[in-house]
Amino acid sequence: MSPHRSGSKYAGSHTTIIDAAEDFVDAASKYPEVSKISLGEIKVIGRGIRNIKLLDIDSGFKCVVRGNTTRQYIFIYTNDPEETKRKLLEFIKGN
Repeated sequence: MSPHRSGSKYAGSHTTIIDAAEDFVDAASKYPEVSKISLGEIKVIGRGIRNIKLLDIDSGFKCVVRGNTTRQYIFIYTNDPEETKRKLLEFIKGN
């Protein structure tokens, strides 16, 4: 799978995505209530445990995705924050 994402729901100047976030972002992009996804810069932070944290922001979520050695902030904007959060948490639990 390509580490780049683009399309009508993707915004911003960064198109590269870390491997730990690929499936998560692909799932979110299919939710009809998600209006925009903005991929942040990738930062090398050293070894650690992979995880995803959701932080509430106006109109969506700041997602902190931690890979084995990298971290990326991903902003997901939505018209229905409660439904989107439910789906994202369900996705995280399933993976």
